[in-house]
Parts: sequence; C-alpha cells; structure tokens
Amino acid sequence: MTLGLVSLLGCVVFDESLLSKDGGPDVGRDTPDQPDATDDTGLDVVQDALSDVLSDVPTDTGSDVPTDTGQDAPPPPAPACVSYDHDGIPGPSYFYPGAANENCTTVCMTHGGYANTTKTAVGSMGETACCTIVLQTMYNTTASASDGTSSAGVGCARLTDGTLKRYTSPATNETSKISNVQRVCACVQNDSCQQITSGPCI
Repeated sequence: MTLGLVSLLGCVVFDESLLSKDGGPDVGRDTPDQPDATDDTGLDVVQDALSDVLSDVPTDTGSDVPTDTGQDAPPPPAPACVSYDHDGIPGPSYFYPGAANENCTTVCMTHGGYANTTKTAVGSMGETACCTIVLQTMYNTTASASDGTSSAGVGCARLTDGTLKRYTSPATNETSKISNVQRVCACVQNDSCQQITSGPCI
C-alpha cells in the first residue's frame, strides 16, 4: 500500500495536516525531566527530621537540679545553770542567767541565795576569761566578753543584743540591774548545773 493511493482492500484518507507541527502538548512525551525540587530523597527526609529533633532537645547540665543540703541540726538547748570550779577554793560556783533588768537577789531567790563569787570569780574582781567561758557555755556561743564600765555594778553579763561584757566598774554587787543587761549570778545551790571541765581559770 502506498500513501495517497487507493489500495485493493479499500481506500485510506490521508490527512496532510498530520504532517504539520503538533499545536498541542504531547502529554506522553513532553513532561520535563527536572531535578528533585527539594533535593530530598526519602532517606534525606528521615535524616533531616531526626537532626531537627536532636537539635531541639535541650542539654541538661545538671545545674538545674537543686542540691538538698539537709536541714541544719538545731543547737543544743542552753543549760539552766553552769557549774564552774574557777579556782578550786572553796569549790565550784553555780552560775545562773538573769533576765534583762533583773538583779542577783531575784535570780538566786530559788537557788539558795546569792554567792559572792558573782563578784570575785567573773565580776569586777574576777577575770574576763572566766566570765567569757561561763557566758559561752550558758548561751551556746563562741563570742568573747570584753571589759567595760557601766552605770551600775552588774559584773559579768550578756546584753540583749547578744554582746558579752564584764563590767569592771562600778564594783559588782548583788542588787544592781540595767534594762538591757542579763546578769550572770553565782548562787549557793547546785540544781543539776552543767559542769565546765576545762578552760581558763581552772
């Protein structure tokens, strides 16, 4: 069979327009061969996602965990009185703490009465080191007493602000008191006083 001619089996119509350029897109052939727009293969997508997740995880340095140091142990209770053999003669003295503005007559009223070692051991005739160790034991403190003078003969004492003092003048006596001073008074009776076994003046 030859184009444009009639064959023995019938005729064939040849459309010359088929020889002209195709005016429409050829869907089967004209799809452009372009690179992957995202440049991500399936593996790339997984790796990128994993990398993003890992980079978003905050780093725990450990410093954000609070340190539990535990509660501080409470200080031991202050003794009701202190036994101190400051010179061995005539024996130990029994020291009791007074309240602010309280004299030794009142302090020793229920402890056998006033003892003169309030003056001779820790007061104006005593030693600052002896006053210090009695006050430290009595008030659970490491502070030291310093010498000073006062308006009344209160001797070895603790001020209400915590300052420790031995007043050397005027002379220590039984009845003196000051509003902001807690006197240390030696009394006759030992009411299970805490004993000082070492330190100065022994």
